[in-house]
Amino acid sequence: MIGSAEFQVVQATLRVDSDRDLATRTAARRLLDWQRMQRLARFHRVLPLVYERLRAIAPGLVPPGAMQEMAAFRKANELHTFQMTADLVRVVRALEDEGISVLCLKGPMLATLVYGDPALRCFEDLDILVQLSDYPRAEATLIALGFTPVISKIFPASQTTDRAFAVERERHFVFPHRRYCLEMHWRITTRELPRALGPIGLFQRSRRVVVNGQPLSTLGDYDVAMHLCHHGMYHGWKELSYVVDFAAALLAVGPQQWEALLARAREQGLYRPMLVGMRLCHALLGLALSQEIIHACSRDLVARWIASSLQAYYSRSSEGGEFQLFVLIFRLFTVEKGRTRAVLALVSIMFTPTVSDYQRIALPAYLRWLYPVLSLARRTGEALAAIRGQFR
Repeated sequence: MIGSAEFQVVQATLRVDSDRDLATRTAARRLLDWQRMQRLARFHRVLPLVYERLRAIAPGLVPPGAMQEMAAFRKANELHTFQMTADLVRVVRALEDEGISVLCLKGPMLATLVYGDPALRCFEDLDILVQLSDYPRAEATLIALGFTPVISKIFPASQTTDRAFAVERERHFVFPHRRYCLEMHWRITTRELPRALGPIGLFQRSRRVVVNGQPLSTLGDYDVAMHLCHHGMYHGWKELSYVVDFAAALLAVGPQQWEALLARAREQGLYRPMLVGMRLCHALLGLALSQEIIHACSRDLVARWIASSLQAYYSRSSEGGEFQLFVLIFRLFTVEKGRTRAVLALVSIMFTPTVSDYQRIALPAYLRWLYPVLSLARRTGEALAAIRGQFR
């Protein structure tokens, strides 16, 4: 157990081993600031799951007021999830009516697969995957449904261009009610991993899952684990929810298949990220690994250093805003490709604006060249803030 008493309660409830109940009750007895515990659980996007575990394991150790607040949050998340699932079904059915195959990613699909209840996972948008050959028709279908494509430097017009297909992997569409976005992917890994999770294979290995009474297509068990490994890496494992989701996906695959999963990760360039993810699941959540996998995690010095840095980050019980893990993302992508490419990748990342950059500051057309400069300034500021945080 690491970090503050508040973080230890969150961590204990999320364990996947037989020590979870005892660890949860022990941590709950020591905790005094339940408001801070809730803030941490919300930041790490695990509050519904933490509430359910506390309600089942240690209800008498939690103040009634805190239980009521968590129950209200869980109910609100349930209603939000129900609305988002209904929207997802409407989109998928419209695309399928046009003869377009669709895979649903993460969101309510993942929550149903790994937790058995869509409301036990927090998510803010919806993700789907279509084949590149179907993308133009899928985009036209969404626009006809009233969706608004997000405009940015990479997507300067309503219709997606060939350049965007080459440099990006998804486009965001705002729902007509404007409460959240739909991310429509034509691939689910970044350009740095051209071999990983090819869309054609994903569709061939897909399966149907019933969510709120509606059958929808999604990834197979192996591909879910690989996707969540990539997703956690891409976001720097910044929130504990990435580790929790990945651990649940590993358990769905089954311990007897983890060696084969690592072999597939090696083939697709995700071996080191897989080692980092497994090491985090073992250290933070008590996931039982074989001695062979533990030795593999220890032998890879970069993976070991990254996992240790992440554990130190979690132990500070941060409630958000830290940048330091961003550098780890490009390390995971490029460390096996040589130093020159690693430096070039970092430069590209630092100067590449995100969608939020365009949304945060609206510049006129003649000043749009400033966006890369603003991106560099923002990321540099975040890095300096993170460095200061390392030495507090």
